Amino acid sequence: MKIPVVSSWWTWLVLTGLLTTGCGTPPKAPNLDFSSKNLNHEFGVERRPVAGHTPNLGLALAGGGTKASGFSIGILKGLVSSGQMEHVDVISSVSGGSYAAYWYYARLVFDDPTFEQNKPTPVAFQQALFLDCFPSRYMETLGVSGTSEEPWLVGQPLPCPPQNNSNLLKIAGDDQFETDEKRQHTQHQYDLRLTALNRPELGKDPYRVQNALRGYQDIFSTGLNMFGAHAFDYTTTEDDQRFTNETLEMIPLEIGSIVLNALANIVFDWNINLSSTQHAYAKGIARTYGASPPNCDEEDDACITTMYGTSVRLEGDIEQARSLSYTQLQRAYEVKGAPLWIINATAGEDRSVFDVGKQQQFFLSAFEVNSYQYGSGLYGHRPGTLAGLTPAKAVVSSAAFLDSQQKVLTEPPERNVLNALQKIAALDWGLSFPNPNNSSQTIYGMHYLLPFPLYHVERLGDAKHSTFIHLSDGGMSENLGAYALVRRGVSNLIISDHAQDREGWMADICRLKDGLADQGLTLLLPGLSSLDKQCKIVKYELTGYDIYAWEHPVLVGCIVSTALANSDCENLPANLIKDQYAAHLFLIKPALGTKSMRVQLQSISDACSQGSNKNCQGIVRHACTTPNGANDSPMWQGAPPPSCEVYAFISKNFGNSDGMASDGCPNYPQFGTVALTMDSSPWIYGAMRDLAAYYSNRVRWFFAEGGAIKEDHFLEELRYQRRNAMPLLVDAKLRRPGATKSCEFKAPSRTTKST
Repeated sequence: MKIPVVSSWWTWLVLTGLLTTGCGTPPKAPNLDFSSKNLNHEFGVERRPVAGHTPNLGLALAGGGTKASGFSIGILKGLVSSGQMEHVDVISSVSGGSYAAYWYYARLVFDDPTFEQNKPTPVAFQQALFLDCFPSRYMETLGVSGTSEEPWLVGQPLPCPPQNNSNLLKIAGDDQFETDEKRQHTQHQYDLRLTALNRPELGKDPYRVQNALRGYQDIFSTGLNMFGAHAFDYTTTEDDQRFTNETLEMIPLEIGSIVLNALANIVFDWNINLSSTQHAYAKGIARTYGASPPNCDEEDDACITTMYGTSVRLEGDIEQARSLSYTQLQRAYEVKGAPLWIINATAGEDRSVFDVGKQQQFFLSAFEVNSYQYGSGLYGHRPGTLAGLTPAKAVVSSAAFLDSQQKVLTEPPERNVLNALQKIAALDWGLSFPNPNNSSQTIYGMHYLLPFPLYHVERLGDAKHSTFIHLSDGGMSENLGAYALVRRGVSNLIISDHAQDREGWMADICRLKDGLADQGLTLLLPGLSSLDKQCKIVKYELTGYDIYAWEHPVLVGCIVSTALANSDCENLPANLIKDQYAAHLFLIKPALGTKSMRVQLQSISDACSQGSNKNCQGIVRHACTTPNGANDSPMWQGAPPPSCEVYAFISKNFGNSDGMASDGCPNYPQFGTVALTMDSSPWIYGAMRDLAAYYSNRVRWFFAEGGAIKEDHFLEELRYQRRNAMPLLVDAKLRRPGATKSCEFKAPSRTTKST
């Protein structure tokens, strides 16, 4: 009997779908066991520096691409500057947060001259990693000159040389000066800055680490490309045209990778990494965050002046960056006193483009990697390291947001179409590794021989024994990185939730909250009214919290065993009692918060919209040099203000089309994740970094000198936030009829493009 073509197509589709869906019911989420005996059994190997005890303080750096990395580095900066970093036991990172953690640990390993000595990493060295100068582009915004004849702004970084519009303290070539007098004047100003810095041990290139981070923000830039553009760049996102250049350059490579990928990874399932875009992405991550910035004081040819008269710091040793090892990370943890680093990716979501199953619970799919063990709920947790998975590759996997394994961007059938396009276009950025649960090499040999769709037969078996473990963006499982900390029984959690959340949906917090509820835990944030209601309807995107009137920059709350949920985060047990979990929670988001900050923003808006440049400059200076008032929350009363770079960036960008989004609110600090990863700027980086540092520095207010929580401070802020909880607003765009959006500041009278 002849079967119609259409019927045969659907028969093939159904059969393939059955093969790729697998069988059996998904495992039930287990109740987390926080008994000391179980925690010591599971994580004892990780606990050497903390004397075998449950970790006290953990830091979770969430996903969000380049936007997340800049904010995460600011979080690290604030913790280091306040001295709180020495009490952090564990850092858990995802995606863009993993960029930042990679940068931090690579600097501790490759750049600390005392790394081979058996003593802790010097605090002064860690602080020097974040040294930066004040960008000269903001001098006019604040009405300051930065010369030796004028007193500088109290408490602010020294000004950068205006000659090259960067923080690169390297005198430009003689051909850039019209007269010897101008050259000598520039040299004199340069020497004065070094003297004022008073850090002779740093040499004449003290800002090189932050200078490199600023200049290499566009991670897809491949170097000196066919258009003559250097990867290092200090212009704005609007002016550099870098992404356009790189896109044109990569087109031939992408076409070639599509052809090769069709045979290796579609006709067969060989899991060979042939994506040219993924290779460019991996290189950019290694160059910006892993490689050591060359010292232009010691290497004359490390910093050059281009034909356009701009200063360029050449890239560091990328191969060294990729060589970061688990042995080095163990030494950093066990000997040098650094926190344990956990890198989070996603594994176990079906890569078949015909898979219509729901996203798995994160207790199954969140794949953890550290120096001592690796694994997930699905594949099991094993001691040692996964063969072939270096820390650098783990970071790339953690940040592989383009991948046919994804189940978060859209729902079927759109998801299936998108995943198919990614697979065809060689845009699978994740990495695959032989599954150690399979001991026989015959399994791999047979799998390599099977063409499509026969290689999907393995999905009929137990997913734990899949031929490969495919790792992709950790945001596809648990985007905060907090679950790894909770599993270890960490007593105090700082979560930097910096993924794109312009409408205040709190989707990542809600996913964590719901997943923990299935495992016997409750997440509470009294400063957000109706959070339970929001988490039930978040997928409909109809309600949210106002990011631009964020009352509590550091939201306080708790994660507790369900039996303690009625405590409302008060009187939490200091230790595990009857195997119950209780952790203080500190949540930080990129938002415009504190009463004092919003008052200053309105003052800047009023002054700068009236056309008086001098008055505007004075108001901006006042905003970044005046401590908070007494009407703020307990933790913010009398606190120093955000840096002048934060306020100068806001003032320069809130009044032009580049700085404002289509909804009438500023892009800063809730830039789009993909857009900023594709094309960022040194100025966005500086503003994101300093805002995060401002928030995280203040976390120190909750802790005593020895690292113990100050329960009285915690309760004081908790009760204030409960009384002044942020309301849940109807309409995801936060527009209410007859009401003015909190972000509708009057635009300053400027038309220049700035970001």
